[in-house]
Amino acid sequence: MLLRADADGPDAWTDEEIAEHLETSRMTVMRVRQQFAAEGFDATLHRKKPTGRQYRALDGAQEAQLVAIACSEPPEGRARWTMELLADRLSGRVEGDRHDSPLHSLPDAEKN
Repeated sequence: MLLRADADGPDAWTDEEIAEHLETSRMTVMRVRQQFAAEGFDATLHRKKPTGRQYRALDGAQEAQLVAIACSEPPEGRARWTMELLADRLSGRVEGDRHDSPLHSLPDAEKN
């Protein structure tokens, strides 16, 4: 992206051309170009994780366990697993507050 965006280069592309070629948005190309100009190559290449963002609450083994549960037969009397049932099974809870569930770690495709 940066090589194609180099205005001094022999084959400079516009942001629109880069975005189309890389199947991304023009805003992404603009942000990368601006970060490179402001912070340099290393900062652009090795971006820090954004602060204030929630990250996965489950490690790999826990996520594998969750996926295995979600792919298994649902409890008797249920047609499918719900988020609440998965949270209860994963945490070993019978009843309780479900709002503290780590299920935001489950990819959207596996929630259904």
